[in-house]
Amino acid sequence: CGTGTIGQITAGKAKKVVGLELIEEAVEAAKENAKLNNLENCEFIAGDVAETIKLVKDKPDIIILDPPTFSNFKKTQNDLDINRDWSKFIELCLKCLTPDGVLYFSTNSKKLKFDTDLLPSNITVKDITNATIPEDFKNKKIHKCWEIKKLGEIVSVVKTLNPRALVHVDGVQAFGKINVNLRELGVDMYTISAHKI
Repeated sequence: CGTGTIGQITAGKAKKVVGLELIEEAVEAAKENAKLNNLENCEFIAGDVAETIKLVKDKPDIIILDPPTFSNFKKTQNDLDINRDWSKFIELCLKCLTPDGVLYFSTNSKKLKFDTDLLPSNITVKDITNATIPEDFKNKKIHKCWEIKKLGEIVSVVKTLNPRALVHVDGVQAFGKINVNLRELGVDMYTISAHKI
């Protein structure tokens, strides 16, 4: 959240924006910025994000997770090291999303090792970094950004849009690691590409 910049940019297309931020002064600045921009659909909450996210009553359709790389703010019990804690934050956000919601995770860390094996198996992950950096921006490695969706809900959305559509999943990454129940997934075809094993 910081001073509310990302949330306020999205406010014109959102029914409601909720920003969560640890630093109270930043939240006050975010509220002031929203007021100066005549935005009445923005709410900003100060506190430890891992706790304040539980206070959000309505499940969001979109979460933009853009945490600092490191924080040892005195008001929290634990330090935040995004290189260590990123997967915990993603899982926390996924639990709060609507079933067909989208999580965007962005980080400026150069050391973060994004490993999908540390995430729930029922998601899809797409690296959208290039789409988030302007063409004329010189530093193309300023950050990394991923779009994360729940897999079961994707199948549901596809079937809602076109009940006759067939859904295919390549399950090689899950092979031997998780118990795959095809009925629960709701897919029509599940393959394991032998050349990847």
